[in-house]
Amino acid sequence: MTDPLPHLPWLKSFEACARRLNFTLAGEELGLTQAAVSQPISTLEARLGVARFHRGRRGEELSPQGAAYRPPVPAGVA
Repeated sequence: MTDPLPHLPWLKSFEACARRLNFTLAGEELGLTQAAVSQPISTLEARLGVARFHRGRRGEELSPQGAAYRPPVPAGVA
């Protein structure tokens, strides 16, 4: 049986990245490396079956699904 809820560290990483639109800055805020922030985001996206970010040369951008997911997350991680 799989856990229906995402793990809190995944949500914290998502929230910081969604707010800053930069995995490196989100990592600095959370006291983590860029890779340590990126990995839970990838796991969250795989678990939910949809990309929450578009990654590009100029940084990260929220996908439409990521933008829809963002508002309820801060209440859950605060």
